[in-house]
Amino acid sequence: MNALSIIVRSCGYICLSAQDTEEAVSAYSQSKVDLVILNNDLIGGNALALAKRLKQLSNTPLILLSGTSVVEKPLNVDLVVHKPIDPRDFTKMLQWIVSKSRSASVA
Repeated sequence: MNALSIIVRSCGYICLSAQDTEEAVSAYSQSKVDLVILNNDLIGGNALALAKRLKQLSNTPLILLSGTSVVEKPLNVDLVVHKPIDPRDFTKMLQWIVSKSRSASVA
């Protein structure tokens, strides 16, 4: 279990993870998820292409983790978080974006 999944679980969420883009799309399609967290340094794939593909399936909020400076928020991404991640700040971001998404879907 990595540090990020520990943070997600500490917020009370179930954490699904995928090893590659196809596994991610499959898990996303088969489960109701509240949030997607993508690593910009996706091994064996393109995180922005995956973000576009997932957004075509559903408008679930998507956070992009980036180890580089991203000047503009990419299309299909709701929030960019720069590494290293501060667990307290990330927890607040998770709760904020999920809460924002849930209130928007009720309106």
